[in-house]
Amino acid sequence: MSAPSNTFNYAGIALKESIEDNPMQPTLMIKYNDWETGDEIENEEDTGHVGGPSNIIAQDRSSAKAEPNFKDKLRYNEGLELLLYGLLGGDIRGTAVSGKTGLYEYTWSNANTDELPLFTLLQGFNQWNQPVTDNENNVIKQAVKPIIIDNQVINELEIDLSSDGELSISPSFSGDYPRFNIPPADPTLTYKQKSSKIKAAHISIYMGDPDLTLQELTQSDCTKEIKLTLSNNLENSTCFGNELGKNTVDKTKFTGDVEMTLEMNRQNLLNKAKFATSSVDGTDISEESFVQQIYIIMDGPAILDNNLEPTQENYHLSIHLPTVNIDEYTPSTSGDDAATVEVKGSLLQDVLGGAPVEIKCITNIPTVTGLADIYGEQYS
Repeated sequence: MSAPSNTFNYAGIALKESIEDNPMQPTLMIKYNDWETGDEIENEEDTGHVGGPSNIIAQDRSSAKAEPNFKDKLRYNEGLELLLYGLLGGDIRGTAVSGKTGLYEYTWSNANTDELPLFTLLQGFNQWNQPVTDNENNVIKQAVKPIIIDNQVINELEIDLSSDGELSISPSFSGDYPRFNIPPADPTLTYKQKSSKIKAAHISIYMGDPDLTLQELTQSDCTKEIKLTLSNNLENSTCFGNELGKNTVDKTKFTGDVEMTLEMNRQNLLNKAKFATSSVDGTDISEESFVQQIYIIMDGPAILDNNLEPTQENYHLSIHLPTVNIDEYTPSTSGDDAATVEVKGSLLQDVLGGAPVEIKCITNIPTVTGLADIYGEQYS
């Protein structure tokens, strides 16, 4: 007997309006690459003397949580917008794009001070989802139901862009411990039949000093890779009176890190001196940090109509990082491969209170409330 394939696994994500609501049933499933449920139970040892040396009398469960994470390609209308909204919160209605019927622009930034959105995640295995009965319809083998991971908040979002590899998004969550035997054993697995995936040809990277306007930034000649990690740095804890597995998730400071691989060219090599001395013709190290703006534009693919045919309009996503402290700037110096520059940076808070990250998205989903309709309905 051989074990069934992991290809039978499935997962979904749904937006919740309130922690008091019942778990949500996702109505559109995600086409994920990797998944970890991240469930964890902590035990407290009960030790004591029972007529001899100290012994462990019992292991008492003191806390239980789940911090699930998954990885997927960058696909419009299949979770991308929902994850960006979930990381930052804020704009839930969008603004109609002038002169573009049926298009809406959303703006999300960590300047949002509201509570972060809540999610229900579902994960299951598409076998044994029907009970086995005998000739008299008595159940002799129970159906296996998917698990529900409720009241989850996005802790971290990683966007990984490679010019000749995968373009992916990887969210990690934090919240309650999984629950069992709630949803039906065989939920409807609905997937979008034609994906609108972001490709390397859709992406442009712009950089420049923080005091420049977006129009004054210089387009990077050749960026090979860029990885952006944005984190709410959540703290998962419990309170007196909470049931085991029901947790409180608190947002702390917002942080972000950037890693880039640039193709070597004259300007990129000159920028090593600017990184160290604050000027491309400087001589000695400066006390001033090297701070840059980074602006990532993803223009395309074409928006699909109700018949899944391309229209004349493009999906659009932009990520603006107005103040990035460049922590490392390292040109390659050996080997026989193409010469590159490795750049690492961290997001700074604008002294005037501006957000360290602002994300804009143009899509044909009218509101994030509309997203809730697409991605979930409440279990009764």
